[in-house]
Order: sequence, then C-alpha cells, then structure tokens
Amino acid sequence: RERKRLRGLHRCYLRNEISFVKIQNMYLSWRESMIQRKGSYRSIQSIDAYFLNLFGKPYDSYIEKPNVNRHEIFSW
Repeated sequence: RERKRLRGLHRCYLRNEISFVKIQNMYLSWRESMIQRKGSYRSIQSIDAYFLNLFGKPYDSYIEKPNVNRHEIFSW
C-alpha cells in the first residue's frame, strides 16, 4: 500500500503539486508508525530503497529550510 502511495506522490512531485519536504514528512510519519507497530525490519528497508529509487534522495536527507524572520510570524 505504501508503494502505491509513494508512486502517486511521485507523480504529484513531478507536476510540482507537492514539495519534497511534505513527501519526506509523510513518509517519516508512516515509517515511525510501522516501527511502533513492530513492522518487519526488512519490509521497512525495502520501502526505504524504493523511496530512494523514486526520488533519488534518501528519506532522511537534510533539506535546507528557508529562514523566516521572527517579525513575519509575530506581526500583530
């Protein structure tokens, strides 16, 4: 099921409908829930490899986030 979801997210990523950071966060959430439910280590590793194959970046790669000025957040 997760492979099918990743394929759909990859299509959206190619059309610039969703950012890689959002996909990365969704995948990390799924991965942590599988670990908590004691999912098979090999199946998790398999999906990790599939993620790397689809996106060309590992799921835990660092994405530099833009700096946000504090005054932009608290401008009230």
